[in-house]
Amino acid sequence: MGLARPMNKHAMLCLKVVGSALIVAHLVAISLAPASVPPSSQLVRSGWRLVSPYLHATNLNHGYHFFAPEPGASSVLEFVGTRSDGTHRRGRLPDKQLMKPRLLYHRYFMLTEFLGSIPETDPIRNRVLQNYANQLLKTKDLESVELRMIWHRPSSRQEVLLGEGLQAPETYDRQSLGTYTWNRPATMSRMEFR
Repeated sequence: MGLARPMNKHAMLCLKVVGSALIVAHLVAISLAPASVPPSSQLVRSGWRLVSPYLHATNLNHGYHFFAPEPGASSVLEFVGTRSDGTHRRGRLPDKQLMKPRLLYHRYFMLTEFLGSIPETDPIRNRVLQNYANQLLKTKDLESVELRMIWHRPSSRQEVLLGEGLQAPETYDRQSLGTYTWNRPATMSRMEFR
């Protein structure tokens, strides 16, 4: 059994320099992904275009625009259902108090965020709304259900400095989505609301 020949000092130095350069390039590339989300400078966006093939190939192109630098409004689906005896049932999706574990809450939050991201002019929006309504009608034993989207935008810095708080009524906007009765479910929905 032979021993491997030790690397000479020049080859070891070259290996360290190349390895360090690759690590620095990797760190720059993953830093450019979130930095390139608008608003950003032309220099940063140009740098992102240079490293984007690497970021896409390694699945590291995370812009994190959902959280920063300017997160948008979050959405909650509110419903008022009517039962066959005329009584009403109210609720929200997602509902922190009813949905445990927290992962279930986040799953429903993503469903309402998906609904909130569909433009009103997109024909699929009506199918999605009808599917949500069908699931509520079925699981809550309702005859009809009125759906409303509640948009909650983040408070501005100025509002917080004025003491208005993060839950100020002015940060909420309600939009009626319509009243629904049972309709043949579209095949795209497999969710159950609890």
